[in-house]
Amino acid sequence: MLSQLDIKNFAIIEEIQMTFNNKMSTLIGETGAGKSIIIDALSLLLGQRASSEMVRSQASEAVITGLFELDRNHDKIQHLLDNYNIELDDSQLVIQRRLSQKGRNIIRVNGELTTVSLLKQLSPFLVNIHGQHDQQILMNQMAHLSLLDDYAKEKLNKVKKNYTEAFETYQNLSRKLEKNHG
Repeated sequence: MLSQLDIKNFAIIEEIQMTFNNKMSTLIGETGAGKSIIIDALSLLLGQRASSEMVRSQASEAVITGLFELDRNHDKIQHLLDNYNIELDDSQLVIQRRLSQKGRNIIRVNGELTTVSLLKQLSPFLVNIHGQHDQQILMNQMAHLSLLDDYAKEKLNKVKKNYTEAFETYQNLSRKLEKNHG
């Protein structure tokens, strides 16, 4: 869970420190208030591609730092960090990304230099970002069956398996019957 986000000299933001509550946080505001810039900064911490154009005018570098409190997926994150020889302190993960005007990009996880590759591997375990148009998948009829399957999980899997086996048995018997009487 993201508990704190610090942004310095990123796009139009000179400096901001944000603290988030447990469970879910929502960014709301009028058009042009800067919500998408904050999401862009967070996305950089999660492995999105960086550009020197993201650094605020007149600044030499942008710095984005996130403090994550790990509760769920702790073991998976620990395993990833072990592969990069990075220690996990007190179930807290600090990710910092520095972007310079010259295009230099420095990434640290718990103080250790690392790569965008690690950020991309960590990101599914740290934050879920949903935008204002995420609900539009509900309007896509092709997605309905998949959404229902995801919702029903194990209960539906057993029914689906039984149905599939019964249907395959029916098809086999039907072919045999047609072959014998055809």
